[in-house]
Amino acid sequence: MRSFVLGIPLLFCLSLSCGSGNRTPLVTVDGNTLYEDDVALILGKVEYSAEERDEVIQSWINAQMVFSLWDSLSTDKQNLIELRSTDYKASLILFELENQWIETRLDTVVKDAEMEKYYQDNIQDFLLNDYIVKLLYLKVPALAPDIELVRKMFVLNTPSDTSKITQYANQYATSFYFNRDNWISFEDFLKELPVDYIDVERFVTNKTKKVFEENGYFFFINILDYRLKNTPSPFTYEKERIRSRIILNRKFELRTKAKTHFETKLKNNEKIDYHFR
Repeated sequence: MRSFVLGIPLLFCLSLSCGSGNRTPLVTVDGNTLYEDDVALILGKVEYSAEERDEVIQSWINAQMVFSLWDSLSTDKQNLIELRSTDYKASLILFELENQWIETRLDTVVKDAEMEKYYQDNIQDFLLNDYIVKLLYLKVPALAPDIELVRKMFVLNTPSDTSKITQYANQYATSFYFNRDNWISFEDFLKELPVDYIDVERFVTNKTKKVFEENGYFFFINILDYRLKNTPSPFTYEKERIRSRIILNRKFELRTKAKTHFETKLKNNEKIDYHFR
């Protein structure tokens, strides 16, 4: 049985196309056409997946098929729906006005000092659920040259080793990761390795330096630093999440101010005429 679920943005479009622009048609139902730029408008973004587009198209088709039954309703029922939809349409308009008001006032610049203060004030929110590490990782074909030399250099005992191993990796490695400043999830890193089981805690806390051959490749792993589960995550690892939180908090504060702004504006509207006593 076909499901007829009306997406909220599509309900507001009623039986018409939502917009114009490039006017690349996607689908027509009963004389009404959905266009490519309508999908972008509904989703609120220019780039989207084929799955997202197909979902919008199907929801729009479902809506059109329901709207085609409009004339089957009595005039009273049609009037009732129109009256009930007034509040919904008004709430959408007000919501978009608030968004527009917020966009013109939102400061998206967040200084490091503010992020560091947020981090310290909310340190319990940043406990790790996983081990994170800084590491050197290379995956090179078993037939690559100078494997024994790489075996000696990948421990990174000298700055020269770091430079040489980087050059080698750029030339021969199938996969390569080395950034002393970046933390990564060790569980995510394990997905790169052809291993069924590993004692993660021991492997990480021992700062393991390991080389093994599997499936025609050599794997080089050098754990440079680590942080344990259930301990505070490093500030540098959380910076983007903290920045997003601060901006979200700013939006929330602006949303409150926007509501007050438009409530005041509506209360001061002098276009209301009451026809009863």
